[in-house]
Amino acid sequence: MITQVEPIVPEELWDHCNYILDEQEKKYNKPARKAAHLFTGVVGCECTGSFNKMYVPSNSPKYICQKCRNKIETTDLEGIFHQQLKDFFFSSDEIGNYLNNADQVIKDKEGVLNTLIGEEKKLRVEMDKVYRLYIDDEITSEGFGQRHKPMEEQLKQITDQIPELQGEIDFLKIQYLSSDQILNEARDLYSRWPDLQPIEKRKIIENITDRIVINQDL
Repeated sequence: MITQVEPIVPEELWDHCNYILDEQEKKYNKPARKAAHLFTGVVGCECTGSFNKMYVPSNSPKYICQKCRNKIETTDLEGIFHQQLKDFFFSSDEIGNYLNNADQVIKDKEGVLNTLIGEEKKLRVEMDKVYRLYIDDEITSEGFGQRHKPMEEQLKQITDQIPELQGEIDFLKIQYLSSDQILNEARDLYSRWPDLQPIEKRKIIENITDRIVINQDL
């Protein structure tokens, strides 16, 4: 049974963001090895001052740091992660911080975009002034080139950045507008986690986790 609902974002914005995602996939689409364990590539140790990824040897049930031999049971790490899901999704403070951070990122990028648009307008005005000086024979063709060329190069950089930045903002707005619905669905994730297939768990981990650092005294 299919229920028709009102879209949360304009169709044009949705299509534009999907176009960006398709282009990124074409650009970065490379075959990747499937992770043998849930947290491979995500979990690590900082014993050397930098992030060292931990792996599960074939004869061990633990993620192990090759530098300092710090280790954690695979089942223990999944249990901790599972509990963290509950702590996050059921905490109004955590959700509020998440939404505020997402909103601030959008505002920051919009601020940069507005600055670029302002700079573009100023450059075009200055370029017009230089062009009028040249037309009125107040500067030579050499002087025109010396003044106009740097502004032309700067303008090109700005006009290249504006649509790219606008696309990032549009994409973030879709994520932000969908965040309430996503979080409501995610609250059910805690109870469903034990029944999920490993590949489903791995996708969730990849989508919401940057890295997990295991302390040596854990």
